[in-house]
Amino acid sequence: MPRVLPTLAAALLFVALSGAPEGLAARYVSPDIENKVALAMAGLCAGFGLMAAILAGPKRFASAMVAAWPIIAFVALAGASRYWSSAPADTLQSAIHLMLFAGAGICLAAFANLRDMLAGCALAILLLGFVSVLLIPVGGLMDEIHPGALRGPWGEKNEAGMVIAFGALCFLALSFLTRRFTWTIGIAALLPLLALTQSTTSLLAFIVGAAVMIALEFTKGHPGRLLFASWLAIVAVGAVGFVLMTNAGDLLEAAGKDTTLTGRSAIWPAVIDRISEHPWLGHGYDAFWIEQSVSKLWLWEEINFEAHNAHNGALETLLGLGIVGMALLGWLALRTLAIGIANGAQPNDARRFGLPIMLAFAIISVSESIISGPDGFIWFAFITLSIATAMNPASHQMPISSMRLYAGRSRTFSSQALVAGVPSRPNRASPFWIWKPIRQSAAENS
Repeated sequence: MPRVLPTLAAALLFVALSGAPEGLAARYVSPDIENKVALAMAGLCAGFGLMAAILAGPKRFASAMVAAWPIIAFVALAGASRYWSSAPADTLQSAIHLMLFAGAGICLAAFANLRDMLAGCALAILLLGFVSVLLIPVGGLMDEIHPGALRGPWGEKNEAGMVIAFGALCFLALSFLTRRFTWTIGIAALLPLLALTQSTTSLLAFIVGAAVMIALEFTKGHPGRLLFASWLAIVAVGAVGFVLMTNAGDLLEAAGKDTTLTGRSAIWPAVIDRISEHPWLGHGYDAFWIEQSVSKLWLWEEINFEAHNAHNGALETLLGLGIVGMALLGWLALRTLAIGIANGAQPNDARRFGLPIMLAFAIISVSESIISGPDGFIWFAFITLSIATAMNPASHQMPISSMRLYAGRSRTFSSQALVAGVPSRPNRASPFWIWKPIRQSAAENS
């Protein structure tokens, strides 16, 4: 199967489920059709993903299903929560939406490997960045809460910022994987847009993710370096965390930021109180923030302003599906982190980039409700990349014994050399010779 096909499939699904189509529909057509467009796009992508999974074959699809068991259990829990939800009809509709998103993600993980997903995701975000620039004169900038901040086709600047930051991380990962300078052009194109969004959290997520990727590049092939870098990172995180906890107010004031974190310091304690009312199974999936929710109105009265989500991924999940739901998503995230750490020193394993990407997700999730459900691009990226990272690497790449030394700009060996098992002699006069894995069989290269 050509590599371009899974890459294009990933790009198509990421664009369709990015939140941009419904954002454009709500802004330029009618706000009333926003949810309808989102549900329609999720259904179309689930159907497209199912066709792709059929092409991938039953073995790949079964491997993706096994890797996706936390997501499947989370979807089942969301559907079952209609029986204890305060708004059963809304919970059921949101659970169906969640099921379509998850189905599309599982099917994409079966059809495309992790490297192809990163390429498709990067290209999709580059396209969305170009659309954002085109929309600047006609509503692409915010004019209310954060006037002048870039929002592109999305509803607000923070959503635009986290998508663009994630795209820049994908381009950086691809530049390390392929050793091609051309991928860095995408980073140069997206970073100015990230600055225009004025999203501090997204910028911090990119900086941390990029720093960890560079550290992994430094330690690849050297487990000792990886252990030392991990110890150094733990010490640094602990020191920074201590400084932030003890001097958070002073630091925010010095940076010119709202010391209440745009009202989050009032929202979080109130949400924690509501979580304690139903700690194990929550209030029902997507039931707390609906328009007619009495609990939401009481919370508004307590904090003296209107809030429409918990502005924290963990709190949002606990509010909807309790400790059980949070445990499923927590396991998914920790598993991805563990696989990334375990393969951090492997030079040809794309799974090592699960570590910096998941750390970036965690940083964004501190202030945004991005891991609780089908909330556009980041949620879809979270589930698909987590599933692909956990899949059997044998289904993604040839074993190490199939690696061959290759020289110059040539991408293939002759079929006779591969059958004979004789590696091509490197052209050391060329500055381009490197070790690379050959991912195609002799029959495919002939």
